[in-house]
Amino acid sequence: MRAPSRAVVTVVLALCLQAGVSGAQEITVHEIDTALVPSPARFDVLLPPSYGAGEQAYPLFLWLHGGDGPEGHLESIAALLDSMWAEGTLSEMVVVTPHAGTYPNNYLDFADGSQHWETFISGQLLDHLRATFRVGQDRSDTFVGGVSMGGLGSLRLGLKHLDTFAAIIAFEPQIRYSFVVPGYYDVDQAFHDLNHPVNIVRDNADVERTASVTG
Repeated sequence: MRAPSRAVVTVVLALCLQAGVSGAQEITVHEIDTALVPSPARFDVLLPPSYGAGEQAYPLFLWLHGGDGPEGHLESIAALLDSMWAEGTLSEMVVVTPHAGTYPNNYLDFADGSQHWETFISGQLLDHLRATFRVGQDRSDTFVGGVSMGGLGSLRLGLKHLDTFAAIIAFEPQIRYSFVVPGYYDVDQAFHDLNHPVNIVRDNADVERTASVTG
């Protein structure tokens, strides 16, 4: 299976974010029952053009939306992805955007235990996607990326789950103040340190160096 290179994925998504074009491929909305986050949890799926024509498995790319919510997020990159796929300059892949609410959700397992977004996305949702769609079943074919709140989420998920994600693509990650939001999170310093990308790298430096993750 031919995986997309870091350079190609980065250029494509950068152009998509700037272009803000409407999607060409059909995007479908799905639901899954869960006890980890508000249920049913929804997610958008963009299948590549050749998906219905064969039996091959495709790389899976989790594209996390920003703090303004999921509406239009996957649509904003669909047309350019479709164009690149048609030109053969980007390998086809299945792209999924989980609906994770608005800022400051941050794709966290909440400190009060009320919602578990990190656990849901890296566990139950990923397992469901691998069982439901023809996607790669291992780390080498699984990528995570996002913008703003989604950029922060992709850094956290990717760095904390190096055995799950082979590539991390973070655009404008919203890091500063993201874990201290009065009236929303009741957090202490330990929670902040546990979830800050810089601390994740610092506290797991040896593992990060040998993980062969693309970013």
